[in-house]
This record gives sequence, structure tokens and C-alpha cells, in this order.
Amino acid sequence: MKKRYEIDIREINYIDFKIGSTHLKYTGGLNWIENWLPNNFIFGSILFLVKLIFHFLKDRFKLKNVVPERLDKIVFIGTTKNNRITLTPLLRLFKKDEFFFLDPRLNFPRWKAFWYSLPYFFDLKRQIKQFDEKDQYVAKRLFSTMWLIYGYYILADKIISENKIKLIIFANDHSIMQRCFIANATKYKTKTLYVQHASVTENFPPLKFSYSFLDGMDAYEKYKKIGQMEGNIFLTGAIRFDNIANRKGLIKSINNVIGIATNQFDEESMIKSICLKLKEEGHDVIFRPHPAEDGKLERWCYNNGVFYSHASKENSFQFLNLINLLIANESSIHLDAIECRIPTILFNMSSNEVLDWYGYIKKGLIKNPKDELSLLHLVKKPELLIPGIEDVRYFNASYLTKYEGLVSVLVKNLIVDIILDEKKQPKILNEFELFDSSDKFKAYRFKYND
Repeated sequence: MKKRYEIDIREINYIDFKIGSTHLKYTGGLNWIENWLPNNFIFGSILFLVKLIFHFLKDRFKLKNVVPERLDKIVFIGTTKNNRITLTPLLRLFKKDEFFFLDPRLNFPRWKAFWYSLPYFFDLKRQIKQFDEKDQYVAKRLFSTMWLIYGYYILADKIISENKIKLIIFANDHSIMQRCFIANATKYKTKTLYVQHASVTENFPPLKFSYSFLDGMDAYEKYKKIGQMEGNIFLTGAIRFDNIANRKGLIKSINNVIGIATNQFDEESMIKSICLKLKEEGHDVIFRPHPAEDGKLERWCYNNGVFYSHASKENSFQFLNLINLLIANESSIHLDAIECRIPTILFNMSSNEVLDWYGYIKKGLIKNPKDELSLLHLVKKPELLIPGIEDVRYFNASYLTKYEGLVSVLVKNLIVDIILDEKKQPKILNEFELFDSSDKFKAYRFKYND
């Protein structure tokens, strides 16, 4: 008799249920198809079957290799471009025979996840019927995704239970594939490690890894407010910033090249207005839409002398390397800009209210002018945009320390000396101090000497 799995889809897809129906589109929970389809089981089921066929054909012909048998290495999991960019500095420090990189593009057969999910259609429907009205809406709207959870969970169970994996390293703690691996790693007592790929919000799942390497106190306080933290937590700074090859000096004169980075809710009329006014002031402008909207306003930019940055062709750090000042709505790209020593302004280019998702405004990291006149004034005085050292360290603990740009080396040393050999007491621990703990977790931070 085949094993049947009892899976709590609200626990796996934590973030979409936490945020609810109101902000599904804002967080990227809905793709354009799910946003267009009627909210019911029938259309969600059709979409699921279409995806099954698509991934079967794609994976069968494109996968270069599959998860090897008797896997006894460190396993990295990177399902998105941003995840892979974050993990790259750490990957480079290990020999190729020391790790296996699990990547849906290359070696993870997603079609199998769809296939394994098929027998659980009625289990899913029964579970959804027990939800309240709000959660039912979310589950139905994302029905194909909810159904896929079963297959991801089963695949993760098989991979972890049938191998002797030393450690699983994640750069994401809330997407369903990673959540399924996290749940099974906990079940089988496999060690887990987490590094951030971007700033976090209080809508994220509880922090439950063997080892977590957080950007700074901002992330720590948010996770603590969420509650139920577990494991050893280190405030090391952002490993993804190790990718920055050249950190620019602070800019104190009038800027000539200004970058405009937008999100999915910024309005075209406001974007166009700001671009044209900046050009009238004598600035060159580079427009970069949200990655989900790559190509947006490209022809308009070409016709109006505005340069264009494709998220599909260059990452955010490559874009930032081209500009002297950044203007963007709510986005973690502001922290990227600060790490690149580029002045940045949060300006609302939509009719929606600024919610300060990441707390950048509240903590004084960036300024938020309310109108175009105030914006243009700040553009002329970039020296007013330079944040204080402690303000930045609150979000990125390694800022202006000897580990800035070398966080991956720090993490790698901790992996080798502590995680893979827990009997060792390496000297590198002397760089940290225990500042918070309970019977479930211990939290460490740098001993700053400046």
C-alpha cells in the first residue's frame, strides 16, 4: 500500500495565506493567468493540467541531469535568479565534489511534482472546504499552486529520506518548493542553513532553520516579532552584496545619470512625467521596470531619449553600476543602492499608499518626498541622502566592517568549523557575542570595535 501524505497547505504556503487576498498581486502571488481566470476549482484544475503537460515536455528534453543517487554532499537549493545570485559567492568557495546544486532549470524534474500531486485532488478540496471564507478565496485563486504542494512535498520527502545529505542551504524561506524541503528536513533531522536573498517583512514564515545568517537587526527583529524562532542565528550582513565588484565613493555633487526602478503598481503617466522632468533638468535617465514587466514602456523610452535596463539581461547591481542616483518606489533595491554607495530616494509613482514594507523610511535609511518638486530638490542635493553608518548596519550588519564583501567567506568558515564538525570551537566565534536566546534559539551579532 502506497504511503499517503497529510499536508497542511496553509503551513507550506504560509506567506500567501498570511497576506490574504488583498495583497496577492502585490506580492507576486498571482501570475497574469491566475489573475485573469475565474476563482474556482475547475479553471484552477485546467491550469494545473496545462502546467503538467508543459513541464513534462520541457523537462524531458531540457534537463541535463537529475538528482544523483546516494547523495551525501551539501545541497544548495536555488529556484530563482535572485536565489542563485545570492548563493553564488558561497558556491565558489566549495569544491565541485563537495556540493550538489538543486536547480529546476537543470536537474529537478518539476513534471514529477505535478504527477505525484494528481491523486491528492480530493484531499485538497476537502482541506479547502474546512477553511474560513478568506482562506478559501486564496486557496481557490491559487488552486493550481496549492495542488502542486503535494508533489513538491513528496519529491522532497524522497530526496531527503533516501540520501544522507550533510546540509541543505536555502536562500528563500517562503516559496512552496523550499518550504516542502524545509518541512522534510525537519522531519528527518537533516541540518538546514538559511541566507537572505532580499529584505524581509513581518509576513514571512517563522525562522526555523538549524543555522540562519541574517542581514542585520532589522531582519532579526521582524522574525522575532513573527515568533517561534529556532536554531542558531548569526547577524553577519548580506551575503548577496559580496557580488558587488566595485563599491563607488560617496557622491556629493550634482548627479548626471539617474536610474528609475519601478514596481508592478507604479503608473505609466507618473513614470513618464518624472523621466521627462529629469531630462529637462539636464540628467540622463535609465528606466528599469520590475522583472515581471520587462519590456514595459521600452518603445516610449526609445522615442523620448530615455535609456532602458532589461532585468532579463542585467541584474540590479549591473544596473546600479551605471547610475549616480536611484529613484524607486517600495523595493529592496534601495538597500542594494546604498551598498553600492549610491544615493537613493523612495518616491511613490502610484496612487497607492506607501506602506513602508521594509521599514526603510521609519528607520531613517531613505527619504520619501511627497511631490515632484520635493523630489527634484533632493536630486540636486545628494549629500542629504547619505545615511548614517548605524542606520545602514541595522539592515546590513557587515557595512563598513572587515567582512563587508566577504560575508560568504565568514559563512563558509562557520559551515566547515561548526556545522559540519560541531565539536570544534573556532576562533571566528570570537568575532560574535550572544545577545539573545531562549530554549529554542541562540542569536549572535558582531562585536563592533569602531
